[in-house]
Amino acid sequence: VRVSALWQKAEAEAKATAKAKKMAGFRYDGSMMRWIRDERIEWNKDQAMQTKAKPMSGSAYTVWPVVWQTLVDEGVKTVTCEQAESMMKKGWTLVDVRLEADYERQHAEGAINVPLYRPVQGTEFWDNVKKAVMSGFLAMQATERDPDYIETIQASLKKNQKVILMCAIGGTLEVGTKLRPDKYPNGNSDPDRNFGRESRGLKAAFEFLQAGWSGKNIVFVEGGLQQWRYQDFPMEGLDYE
Repeated sequence: VRVSALWQKAEAEAKATAKAKKMAGFRYDGSMMRWIRDERIEWNKDQAMQTKAKPMSGSAYTVWPVVWQTLVDEGVKTVTCEQAESMMKKGWTLVDVRLEADYERQHAEGAINVPLYRPVQGTEFWDNVKKAVMSGFLAMQATERDPDYIETIQASLKKNQKVILMCAIGGTLEVGTKLRPDKYPNGNSDPDRNFGRESRGLKAAFEFLQAGWSGKNIVFVEGGLQQWRYQDFPMEGLDYE
């Protein structure tokens, strides 16, 4: 009887593990230029983690639906600007993941910079095309993800140090929208929010997890720097000298 009970327990645990490794099906809709859910597709999380996007310029990176699912599963939370300021006083480190040049111009007071993106370093054909288009037509600097970002994180911070991540816009892990809560208390379905709203702050949070951080030691600022500045929280940088 005892052997039978142990076998049933092991079988139940195996089924639970298999279920936990499944995630929502998804695919990229090129016509709408967004990721959408597709229940006809069933992904295994281990398999999905190997799903990379490879831009013509720059290094490959994990696709957004997998990033979103990982952040949700690991319990990464959002905090308001007020909460972030209070947490900093309790020892949390505010990490600005924007470009170094943007950080130097202006950033939240007390933040350190660990930029997820950097100026394009390559000199191949598509690297040069990207530089020409961004500078010539958009008057912007061409950027790419730091391919060594995990190493950059580990060199900049103590492992599992409590961090508050901030980018320009914040992003969200919430799906759908919350218009007319009086009429739709559970929110509204929005195909543009099938996987929240991606941002550099959230993508950086994923990289922190890959670097060995626990989800409970990572939060991100709702609304990002634009909300911090709008609410008139203290700023510093070259623009404020």
